[in-house]
Amino acid sequence: MAILASVGLGARNRPDDVRVVQILLNNSIRKGSHGVAPDAGLGRPDRGSSGSGWSRANGGSALRHGQDGSATATAVTMPRLLTERDDCTDDLIDAIRSFQQGIPGVEADGRLMPQDHALGRLCDALPSDLTADKLCVLMPRGRRDSINRYLGYLKEKMPQAGLLTPLRVAHFLAQVAHECVDLTQMEEGSSGLAYEGSRSLGNTQRGDGPRFKGRGLLQLTGRWNYWAYGRSRLPRIDLTASGNERLVATNPEMAVDAACWYWNTLRKANSAADADDITRVTQLVNGGTNGLEDRRTQLARVKFVMRLT
Repeated sequence: MAILASVGLGARNRPDDVRVVQILLNNSIRKGSHGVAPDAGLGRPDRGSSGSGWSRANGGSALRHGQDGSATATAVTMPRLLTERDDCTDDLIDAIRSFQQGIPGVEADGRLMPQDHALGRLCDALPSDLTADKLCVLMPRGRRDSINRYLGYLKEKMPQAGLLTPLRVAHFLAQVAHECVDLTQMEEGSSGLAYEGSRSLGNTQRGDGPRFKGRGLLQLTGRWNYWAYGRSRLPRIDLTASGNERLVATNPEMAVDAACWYWNTLRKANSAADADDITRVTQLVNGGTNGLEDRRTQLARVKFVMRLT
């Protein structure tokens, strides 16, 4: 599911879900207004379904696809682009209804549910690569400024960490979504005192727990991990030197790079992702299974949006 609850007319309309639907609709509206071929729809051809929403041909009137793939004129109109906001508006309901009217067998009731066929069609219209819109849908608690802050580094660093398949990317992004709350919290909220004196983390000096608490996309934790990651970089940097530890949270390139290093070099989590074993992936990332249910929810969202389900 790209959304956790219903959106639209008479729906629950959680703010995060509303923004996701607005982004998805705007993506499809832009595609429709730029000449989507009458027989193509907005879904991916390999998903084998005719009729996947609105379209325009040659800048003319709106078209609706019949069951046989033919295009006939209808009253369906291309809605204007929606303003991203936290509440459901009449424009959003009208846009949902217009999109639903272009899909055979779908009731145009102005409401989308988490597992709706129409919602899947909207996700089909997203580009295959990672874009700001797509990352906003995958991590709806993150606003565009935070999404844009990390997007370029994610696109650069993930392939270098062996994140080369959709399933690996899905597991990685799901863990990131949980650990840093959709790219909004690059430093652990707790004090870090729970890590004080932890030999397994290399916290051998007084104050190491708070100093080396979780930071970055996957919450790098502990003196030893900070030291090892700093030595792995070119050029090397001593992240155990006073003040340098905070770079993992404040430097966006380092926040992403540290997470990719931890995932691939230190924890070797790609094999668990290949097996689609979220429990094992969580153990490798977290050291236990804290927050497993939320991680499952995040993975379900990413898989739905990436069309892996």
